[in-house]
Amino acid sequence: MARISSKTTLLAAPTPLDDDSASMTIAEFCTAERLSTATYHKLRRMGLGPVTITIPNTRLIRITAAARRMWQARMVALSQQQDAKLAEQRRVDAARYAGRLAARSPLHVANARRRHASD
Repeated sequence: MARISSKTTLLAAPTPLDDDSASMTIAEFCTAERLSTATYHKLRRMGLGPVTITIPNTRLIRITAAARRMWQARMVALSQQQDAKLAEQRRVDAARYAGRLAARSPLHVANARRRHASD
């Protein structure tokens, strides 16, 4: 069994994911949101990525906790809008289908001539 010296102190490395106020790198953001970096960059190209800051005189890009919360709220709103659009499209499709079925019926008002002609 391994023995740890009394002078050795084991500390867990702090991660930005533990601190809600810390900013994150793109990789940390993707890990926290369970996104691939390819999906992150695709969302950025579509204008749906989180707000980022670039640290002056560096190439470091960070995403603040506030930006992450705003992005999450925007994704929820977008999801709800898409759900509403899908539900509306389903209603329209169902109404069209019902209309086509009704028009094919021999009892439909548009088929009255045919019905009377055969009598």
